[in-house]
Amino acid sequence: MPDFAKLYSSLNTTWDKVRVDILSHAFLLGVLFFLGVRFPLQLPVIDDSVMDLPIYKLAKDTNVLVLVPVAVALAVLVYGLVLRTLGGGLSTVFFPTFLPTGPRAFLQGPPL
Repeated sequence: MPDFAKLYSSLNTTWDKVRVDILSHAFLLGVLFFLGVRFPLQLPVIDDSVMDLPIYKLAKDTNVLVLVPVAVALAVLVYGLVLRTLGGGLSTVFFPTFLPTGPRAFLQGPPL
C-alpha cells in the first residue's frame, strides 16, 4: 500500500495537486463506467402547449430564439466575472487583516 501522504506532499505547486485530483476523479468515473455503473438520467418533459403561445410564435418568427444560447453564455460570463471580482476583493481585505502565523503558514507575515 503506497503512502498517500508522502505521495501528495511530493507535489510542488497547487496546479499539480489540482491536476492529480481531477485525474483521480476521471479515473474513478472511468472505472465505474467500465464496471457498468449507470446513473439515472431523466430529461425534462417539454409541454407542447408552450408552442401555442403568441409570444413563442413572435419569437420564432423574428428569430429571437437564436439568441437564447448567446444570452445564456453572456449570463454565465457575467456571473463568473462578478464572483471573481468579489473573491479578489474579499481576499485582498482578508489576508492583510488576518495574517497567518506559524512555521508552515502559506502567506506568513513579516517577522515581528
